[in-house]
Amino acid sequence: MNFEDEKDYIMRLIKETVRILFSLMFGKQYVSVKQEIRNKCEISGKKLEDLFAMIDKGNINEAEDILLTGIDYSSKNDVAAAALIYQYLSEKDEDFFIAE
Repeated sequence: MNFEDEKDYIMRLIKETVRILFSLMFGKQYVSVKQEIRNKCEISGKKLEDLFAMIDKGNINEAEDILLTGIDYSSKNDVAAAALIYQYLSEKDEDFFIAE
């Protein structure tokens, strides 16, 4: 098993975990995250799209700090936002992390 195989395996694990999490939380089959769910997700007053923008600018630690300090684990929307953020990060290629 080479590095690329391991990376693909980890990506599949992350995506499957997010799929199961959404299926359990929302009680329906997860196919893809609808825009309305993404728009509803907010952590510490920051919209999910704002956190994605922070990640894209290379402020990964800051986005994760906002997530981890502001998450309410009893809120489905907060847990969904966390899953979406980590899924978003998992879709970034290795060059993105090396450049940052």
